[in-house]
Amino acid sequence: MNENFIYAIIGIVGAIVGGLISLLGNWIYKFYEEKKSSRELIVKTALENWKASIEISKYNANKAGVVSNIYPLEDFIIHAKLFNKLINKREIKEVDISNFIEKIEEINNYLECKRKELKKSNNGEDHK
Repeated sequence: MNENFIYAIIGIVGAIVGGLISLLGNWIYKFYEEKKSSRELIVKTALENWKASIEISKYNANKAGVVSNIYPLEDFIIHAKLFNKLINKREIKEVDISNFIEKIEEINNYLECKRKELKKSNNGEDHK
């Protein structure tokens, strides 16, 4: 084989390998940038919903004298994360919505139970 031909093949192979590495790097960057953007959107949405919940609670307390439970911000973040997972599916079926609601109820019950345990343990420490 001609020496120039071998150098040309080596150059083409090098360009292909370099291109593939560049493509992989760009794909990885885009993947993590999308995850970061999604997390930011989830937290921002949860924070806005939490603030709205506080405002509604204040309004109800002032107008009707009804004091409602205000859940911690973490609850709103968890709900937004699960909702984001649901809406990112290509096709949402009735069973997906049912599973989503069941999961939210399960998480709410778990968090409420943990809050009660924490409150009980804090009350026990206060009396010591």
